[in-house]
Amino acid sequence: MEEDTAQYWFELGKYHSSLENSRNAIECYKKCVEKAPKFYKAWSNMAAEFFQLKNYKNSIECCKKAIKIKDNEANPWLTLGANYFQLNDDGRSYFCFHRARVLGSNKAKKFLEKAERLKDKILDAEIIDVAAEILEREKIEPLENEVEALRERYYKPKPPKFDDKDYLAKLRGFLLEIGNELIIEKGGIISVLELYSYIKAEYPLFDIPPKEVLKALRALEKNNLIVGIKTLEGSNINIVQFVPSDLTSDLTEILNLAAQHEYLTLDEIISETGWNQFRIMTSIQLLEEKGIVKSEESYREGKKWYFPTLNLKK
Repeated sequence: MEEDTAQYWFELGKYHSSLENSRNAIECYKKCVEKAPKFYKAWSNMAAEFFQLKNYKNSIECCKKAIKIKDNEANPWLTLGANYFQLNDDGRSYFCFHRARVLGSNKAKKFLEKAERLKDKILDAEIIDVAAEILEREKIEPLENEVEALRERYYKPKPPKFDDKDYLAKLRGFLLEIGNELIIEKGGIISVLELYSYIKAEYPLFDIPPKEVLKALRALEKNNLIVGIKTLEGSNINIVQFVPSDLTSDLTEILNLAAQHEYLTLDEIISETGWNQFRIMTSIQLLEEKGIVKSEESYREGKKWYFPTLNLKK
């Protein structure tokens, strides 16, 4: 890797972070953002290192820098929530943890679930819309009425039991409520296998077999209560779509490709489809906005896209 580039200092910062050398990591990240001020991952990582040193003021500033550049990434919201929690600023902390949870942070989800179990005082705080403070706008898009949604806490639908007399009817209602959760968390599109895994993780006593879940989903599809179930081409992977979306044929084509690979790269998509880069990135961006695609980037391999909500595994 060529020295004295933003990417070089970023990778060196990650190396020092892996050694738990926060001070050196911070210096590297500083040099990274000097070279590339909008390198949001460097700001986010630097915030985490300042937090480790209990330098909450600088950590908060770095979080805000990262969020101003890219407001739909979970990590800076998670770190910001942790900072405000340490400073006993519960209203801001709760908002940030919830925002990180919505964006897919499992750590934020576990923190808030623990707070619910322990009846922590953070739950009674007056919620402060930190997004409005940082981004200088009324609310953060596309999450409408987020502050009101926060106040709903974490109502969880009651799962039916397999030995219930009318379990199929109850199961259909239960799946619709789960689908409403997944609209925010996973874009409303998920593989049937991943949906079942999600339910089992959230409701360990759920005892209805997968084939019955599939039967209930088919009934919802038949009654036009969900968009439907489809099998990705060249695979046995069934995906369920709970709500209408702008799934164009291009997006469907990318999902079909993803079913054949552990991950996708730009070169692979170009090779398989013959599309130009603009067409590909337009579709990928839509999938990222829905939370269906997660990206990972390295200097050696470039950018790779994974599809965690579809559980695309050979």
